[in-house]
Formats: sequence, C-alpha cells, structure tokens
Amino acid sequence: MREGRARDSEPGDNDIRDLNSPGLDQNEPDRVRQANAEAAAAAIAAENAVITQQLELEARRSELNAARLRRAREEAEIRRLEAITPAVASIEATALGGGLSNALPKDKESPTFEGANRAQYDDWVRALERQFRRYPRMNNSEQLKLDQAETYIGHLQNDHWDRWKRAKEAKPVHSEPTWANMKQCMLDTMGTGPERRQKAHDRLKHIHQGQRSPTELLEEMKQLWAEIEEDRDTQMVHSFTAALNPALRLHVLSQGTEAQTLAAREEQANLAYRLLPRSHAEPSASRTSASRKRQGTTSYGRRSPGQSGPDRDEKPLDDSRQRPKRAGSPRRCYKCNQVGHLQKECTNKHLWDGQGNANPASKTSSS
Repeated sequence: MREGRARDSEPGDNDIRDLNSPGLDQNEPDRVRQANAEAAAAAIAAENAVITQQLELEARRSELNAARLRRAREEAEIRRLEAITPAVASIEATALGGGLSNALPKDKESPTFEGANRAQYDDWVRALERQFRRYPRMNNSEQLKLDQAETYIGHLQNDHWDRWKRAKEAKPVHSEPTWANMKQCMLDTMGTGPERRQKAHDRLKHIHQGQRSPTELLEEMKQLWAEIEEDRDTQMVHSFTAALNPALRLHVLSQGTEAQTLAAREEQANLAYRLLPRSHAEPSASRTSASRKRQGTTSYGRRSPGQSGPDRDEKPLDDSRQRPKRAGSPRRCYKCNQVGHLQKECTNKHLWDGQGNANPASKTSSS
C-alpha cells in the first residue's frame, strides 16, 4: 500500500509536461499582479464613493440645521411682535383719544393735476411715483396705481380719463390700462404734442425773470425746453441770459467771461442776484410797464407802429438810464438833463436833445 500511495503522489508524465509548459510559468505572476491591482483600485473607488456620500450627507445636515435656525429666529421674531402688538395698539388708542393724531409725521399730500402747465404735471407725476415706491404692494399693481392717481386729478381731467377708458374698452382687442397710459392721457389734456410744443415756443419767446430768482426762472425754462426737446447748451445759455432782468443781465455780461455751460451761467446770475440791490435785481411790474411806455416799444423791444420819434413826454434814453443806478446817485431830470430835480418838477423851458444840446420847448413841441 505504501508503494501504491508513493506512486499516487508522484507526478505522472502528463503532469510533468503541464508543469514544464513555458506559458504557465511566464504569465501566472503577471495575472496575479494585475488581479491584485484591479482589486486595489476597486477598493479605493469604493472608499471614495463612501467618503463622497458622507460629505454630501454632512452638507445636507448643515443646510437643514441652518434652515432650522432661520425658522427658529423667525418664530422668535413673530412671538416678539405678537407680544408688543397690544402695547402698540394701546399707545395708538391713547394718542388718538388724547387728540394727538398729528403726533407722527404724515406723508406729504400729492398735488392735484388740473392741466395748468407742464410744471404742475411734472410735480404730480413725481409725487405719485414717490408714493408708489414707498408702498411695494401698490408699486406692483397697475390698478392700485390708477386708483391712487385718480384721486389727484381735476374734474375735467377725470372726464377725459373716463372717455379714454371707454374708447379703449370699445375696441375688439384691448388690454387693461396702465399708469403709463394715464400719464400720456393727462399730457393730452394740455393739447396734442405739436400744440404743446408751440405753446412752449411761444412761452420761451416772452418769458422774463420778473420777481423770481434766476434758479426759479431756469426751472421753468428747463420744463419748456424739455417740451420742445431742446438740447443745445449754447442756445439754452443765450435764452436764459436774455430772460434775466435788464440790470441783472448787464451785470452778468459785464463780467467779461463767456459762460460755456448753463450751470456756469446760472451760477453767475445767482451771484449777481445776491450782490445787486433788490430794487435793481427785481424790477416792479409798474416800473417795467412805465419804462416800456416811455420807450414806445413792444414786448420785443421794437417801436410800436405809428411812432416815428420821441415827443415831449417820450424822451430817448441815454446809456446811463440803461445801466443800473448806484446807491446815492443824484437825481437827474431827463427833460433838461440837469441835476437836482426830476422831470415832473422841471421848470426849464429848454429841452435836452440827448446829444448835449438844449433846444427851446416850443420848437420841439411844434416839430
């Protein structure tokens, strides 16, 4: 039996041939190494996947904790507001009951648009749009804007707006009116675009400073320029300068520096307005009217038809009368050009002809 087992344990010829085959001996170590490398790579990939899942889980937990914290803070704020609401209501009731309804500042009342001019329209639009921005709910609703705006327009403007809405609703396809539609409709109550531009042109031709400051004059002129779409700065500088009161205009032009921008001209005019006496910077309406009557000119500075020359009561003005009078200057008669009395007090029988010559009154009157 021992010999049999020995024979069984000894390799046969076939086994010896398999073990001695060259392919088995050379490739086996490479396959083992490749298998080991693949197993290691798979283990690393599995480990990375686990780590990635853990990181994602931690991020979700952090987001959840942050959301819970925000919710806790919001709930705490709600509880705080609920706790102080009764106290606030009690304070308001006490204030109203004690006649202190005006204790807190109120919103400035919006102006009513009645179609007077472009300045009134601009003020109306600005005031309402400030209200819209103050209340987000109103600012996000066109209907609420229109409801609010309709309370600040005149009767004629309200009728015009109602007609516009009815005409829009009569169309087969129409959309809901908007705040932009209402603004355009209110502009149309002052005339069509060409009509408004023509009115602005006419107003610019006759505009004068009068009793206003240069800044107040410029504000009105800017609105008129916007109506006619004037954007030439040089033209606006000349127009503004021409609209200033004569004494103020002469003072500005005598500075010897030409303002290149409207802002620079406004600064010059305001400086002169502060320096000049009010009697020169702001001529009264009666004095301006009397001066025009004595000069025999129209509002454009030209002589009225039928007036060929000066008569007894209408004397030509010399350069000294065109310049603003200085404080303390002597009184001068413009009939005889003598100092010490006025024309209405003059007893001289000779008239001054404006060139240094005295002519008899009878000769001048007869001519």
